[in-house]
This record gives sequence, structure tokens and C-alpha cells, in this order.
Amino acid sequence: GGTGEELFLRGVKDDRKIWSATAIVNEEYHGILEEVHKSFIDAGSQAITTNSYGITPGVGFTDGDEVKRLVGISGEIASRTATDQALVLGSLGPQVESYRPDLIMKHDEGVQTYQYPIEGLYPFVDIYLAETMSVLEEAFQVVDALS
Repeated sequence: GGTGEELFLRGVKDDRKIWSATAIVNEEYHGILEEVHKSFIDAGSQAITTNSYGITPGVGFTDGDEVKRLVGISGEIASRTATDQALVLGSLGPQVESYRPDLIMKHDEGVQTYQYPIEGLYPFVDIYLAETMSVLEEAFQVVDALS
């Protein structure tokens, strides 16, 4: 997405396994992420998205507490940058692999797995954004995790 591509253009290592989550995992890149968010706001964006899409079991983040901590960092950076100038959208990506509806988790497991990023983002976001939901079941997992 736009944030990830901009991060790579600005010098964040392009790790093809965890993609733009590199900017969260490696503290040295937090400032660059903040600059990217600020550039979107300065360009007129009324909302920015947390850099949490790729912090999922599908790319190797399997410890729920670690997921919660990392997405919390993404939320805190976005919230700090947005101040009152923009909404913060909490990105919830597919928990296994994008565009692979054949790989989604069973309902109860998916609901439980989505609860970790939801809890981590909660203090920082205005709206949750379920991205790249390939089938309704995937979206239902997010909805049930939010309730």
C-alpha cells in the first residue's frame, strides 16, 4: 500500500517477509513512519492508517501478546502524528495471507486471533479498518472479534 511503498522509498529495509511491519519491529524506523504519516496529513489527508496490516500470524507473528504490543506501537505512532488533524484508522489485515480465502482460519480461531490487534489498537484509533477481506467469513470474524 501507499504507506509501505513510501517507507521503502525513504530507506526502510524492504523485507519481503514482513513488508512494512519492518518499520514497527525496528525502532530505528519509527521516525520515518511518523514522517510518512505527517506527509499524508500535510498533503490534505483527513485520515491515516496504522502500519499494522502485516502484523499477523500469516507472516510469522504468532504470539498474541507480541501482536498486541506491535500493533499498539503502530497505533501510538499514528495517533501521535495525527493529533486533531486527522482520523486514525486501525488497519486489520487478513490473519493468514492476502487474497487467499482458501487459507482463512476456522471462525472461532479467527475471532480470537483478531482480538489481539483490536486490543492493541484500541487506545489509539478512531475507526477500525478491515482490509482485503477475501470472503464474508473473514469479515464476520472481524465483526465478531469487535463485539
